[in-house]
Amino acid sequence: MNVKKSEKYFFNCEKHTNIKVEVGKRLLELRKNHKYNQDFVANQIGISRAALSYYEKGERSIDIEILYKLAEFYEISIDYLFGISGKQSPQRSYTDTFATAEMGFTSDAEDVMWGNPQFVDLINSFVTHPDFETFEELTYHS
Repeated sequence: MNVKKSEKYFFNCEKHTNIKVEVGKRLLELRKNHKYNQDFVANQIGISRAALSYYEKGERSIDIEILYKLAEFYEISIDYLFGISGKQSPQRSYTDTFATAEMGFTSDAEDVMWGNPQFVDLINSFVTHPDFETFEELTYHS
C-alpha cells in the first residue's frame, strides 16, 4: 500500500486522535480571548448555547456549516481550529484571484513569488488587513 506523507502524518499523530476535543479547546480559547460569553457566540452563529457548550467540551462533532460559521465569525482558518496550523488567520490562495499576468508578470516570475513563503505571508497579511477592501475599492473601482 502506497501511503502519502500527509496521510502518514495524520494517522500517526496522536494530537488528531480526538479531533472533537482539539476543536473544542480552540473554540473555548477563542471565545475567552475575545471575552464573549456562550450566549453571544451561539446567537451570532445561530445555534443554542447548549450546543456550543457541547462543542467546546469536545462532546459533539460540529456540523460542517456550523464549523464554517465559527471560522468566519472568529476570522480564523479551519486548519487552526483542527490544530493543523498555529496560524489563526485564513490562508487565502491569492494566486487564483490576483491577476498578476495582467500586470505583466511572466509565469516564471509568478512561480518565484508564489513559491516564496515570505511573499505569500506578505500577500496574505495584505489581503486580510481590515483596510484592504477600502484599498481595493479605491484602486480598482474608481
